[in-house]
Amino acid sequence: MKKRLFILAIVLCSIVSLSGCKAFNILSDIGQSTVDVYSALDSLAANPDGSTELDGRVSFVAYVATEAFEETFEDDDKTYMYQIVYICRNMNDPIHVDVTDIKTKLPADSYATITGEVVGNLYWTEDNRQKKVLDFCAVAMDPFEPSDQEPNTENQLVLKDSTKSGVVEFVGAHYSSNTFNKKFIVVYLNFKNTAEDTNVKLNGLGNLIKDFVVMRVNDEYMDSINTAIKPDDIDSAALDAFSLQAYTYSGKTQMYYLAIEVDKDADPAEHIWAEVYDDEFAFTNSIAIPVAASLEDMK
Repeated sequence: MKKRLFILAIVLCSIVSLSGCKAFNILSDIGQSTVDVYSALDSLAANPDGSTELDGRVSFVAYVATEAFEETFEDDDKTYMYQIVYICRNMNDPIHVDVTDIKTKLPADSYATITGEVVGNLYWTEDNRQKKVLDFCAVAMDPFEPSDQEPNTENQLVLKDSTKSGVVEFVGAHYSSNTFNKKFIVVYLNFKNTAEDTNVKLNGLGNLIKDFVVMRVNDEYMDSINTAIKPDDIDSAALDAFSLQAYTYSGKTQMYYLAIEVDKDADPAEHIWAEVYDDEFAFTNSIAIPVAASLEDMK
């Protein structure tokens, strides 16, 4: 993967290397059935230095977060144009898209089908720390309109990425707390593993949830699905959804739990919603899960 250093007007940078979209190499198209483009982009956005099978021209749908802005690089007289975008399964890690050769730039707060190639990463120093983002060179960027179809409200989610898949049905939820004065909603679900067993028996449910499912209480989306600090009251029959060792064999079903930290001063909610958006930002599922006051009340 190539690297080039991003010169930001708002920070002081130490310039060390250059490569870029100007050397864009058109390779043969990749079949999306062979390489899961969104899984690969998700991984690369989170870790721009990571290895990948995503090689050649690909297309994906993204949310366009910024207007086009100018950037320059050391030892290169050309001024480049970039826009920051996000894919639906990773709205935390930005992808910087080189749109220099795109004649008609799309506006911020829009959706686009982007075609091009991963060329490496951009990096800079900010507050004495190096920051890196994925660098993608676009050859086409077309407007995209997400589906406005109403979501399915049936208590069943079919989740799948390139290596993991399963069916989720929610069992219930309840409030809990711990000795650190933290407040949680504990959500229980049955998970049937529909992926083939492999030699490495690691639980992938946590990643499926992280990539595809968002939890909402009233109008607030929950960012803190806690995997470190646990509530005191948890059904002993449930496994931790984010524990890699809590593996369910292919074709089998087990109950898991999610511990979601909430504001300890907020009024109790009657429901927590599990919502799913697909990779093209369509709102596909919305499941209301009743929240009991305690584990005993839920049972």
